[in-house]
Amino acid sequence: MSKDKIQNFNILYVEDEEIIRVHTARILGRIIEKENIFIAQNGAEGLQAFETVKIDLVISDVMMPILDGLVMIEEIKKIDKKVPIILTTAFDSPEYFLKAIELNIDKYAIKPISGAKLKNIILDIYKKTLLKRELSEQSKLLNEYKHAIDESSIVSKADKKGRITYVNDLFCQYSGYVREELIGKPHNIVRHPETDSKIFKNLWNTILDKKIWRGRIKNRTKNGGFYIVETVITPILNSKGEIKEFISIRQDVTDFVKVGRELIEQKHKEKENEKRHLEELHKTKDSFLVVFTHELKTPLNAIINFASFAIRRLNKPDIKSKEKIIDMIETVKENGHDMLDIVNSILDISKLKANKMTFVITNFDMNDVVEEIVQRYSSLIEKDGIEIKYDFNHQNIKIYSDRNRVKQLLSNLISNAIKYGDNLIKISTKLESEKLILILEDNGKGIKNKDGIFELFEQDESDDMKRTAKGTGVGLHFVKLLCDGLDIDLSLKDSESLGGAEFILKFKIKEK
Repeated sequence: MSKDKIQNFNILYVEDEEIIRVHTARILGRIIEKENIFIAQNGAEGLQAFETVKIDLVISDVMMPILDGLVMIEEIKKIDKKVPIILTTAFDSPEYFLKAIELNIDKYAIKPISGAKLKNIILDIYKKTLLKRELSEQSKLLNEYKHAIDESSIVSKADKKGRITYVNDLFCQYSGYVREELIGKPHNIVRHPETDSKIFKNLWNTILDKKIWRGRIKNRTKNGGFYIVETVITPILNSKGEIKEFISIRQDVTDFVKVGRELIEQKHKEKENEKRHLEELHKTKDSFLVVFTHELKTPLNAIINFASFAIRRLNKPDIKSKEKIIDMIETVKENGHDMLDIVNSILDISKLKANKMTFVITNFDMNDVVEEIVQRYSSLIEKDGIEIKYDFNHQNIKIYSDRNRVKQLLSNLISNAIKYGDNLIKISTKLESEKLILILEDNGKGIKNKDGIFELFEQDESDDMKRTAKGTGVGLHFVKLLCDGLDIDLSLKDSESLGGAEFILKFKIKEK
């Protein structure tokens, strides 16, 4: 099989003169494959061959015995009107020429025909045949697409003024109208009054701009019902790029919308129930905290007072291992203070939630407060080998807030940084839009649950067992409530420079 020869193209060649037939057959063999060439010696054989094999091109002489070429071609045209035919003759007869025109012959050639001329004629017809085959396949495919869309979608076409020119069966089925009631009518025959006019204004502006419009529309049925459709409207343009018509393809989503609304309503009810449950739970928890903290406060005060008393008695010189015992009792005392701080924080939380906490607002220097807190934790900082870096860009800047409460909330944050950081803490300040911004960063593992970490008894659920073990779930909740009460902006993110947690606080400034 030669790549230069025409493939899959059957030629029927009919010629009664042997010398011409053999010579022409040899020429044809150089153009197409031999198995695609079918040769007949007269019209009767030619007609029989055409009825047996799918022929793409007929080349025939005119004058032949038994059945001449013109009669054979007339019978072939009854079988296949579109088959291309080349008629050859040695006589330039007007009668033959007129008959060829009547039979719609593609080419009429006078013998002898050169090989080059015959090849060009065949190639020209072959290209046209391929184009027809391709168009036929495309038309078949388009019809299959149309059938698929008609079976699954609500389809209509309209002219430039919106008058309906075509509807498929599903359009009639959903709308309740018969086809004759719709053709020539404007599309607003199915427009539901609840559909916002702005939607149609946007629709027409879009499609008249030769763009595709997509949207959801509520349509009205003939009997006053409705159906909801997801709609795609496409402008169809002519060869000049002008709008010829519009085609609309719709999918029924009525049930989907109904189910969606039911799910939203159900979810809303669930949220309301959950909200009521949480409110009841918070009330119960807050009541428990008040009772719990008051019950603990008295024994804790007793423990601290006993430790102080024991230390004074153990200062006598006759007690052995005095320093060791004092250290142990000091530890008890420190732990007692920590527990008391927690209890006081819980009581303060209850006051804050009940709006019973009173704030004493004054002007004070933030730098002094930070230094006092760091000094308080100096022994722990030194013991754990923690480095604290300061970056105070502004000195002698007074903030306007409650000094003791600010000290209290910063103590919580710095204490957390000491506990959960690795070995480095950075405290920096800057001015921004009439506010003093304090940034506290550590180089620990950071906090994953940034949204829930400020909730009461919430702890960061990370793989860092050190952070989980030390947390109480009270301090950061208390810090958040204090910030809300003092109108201090509080935010949390990951530190870009140190890799741990970064707390950002924004304080109001008041001049001296």
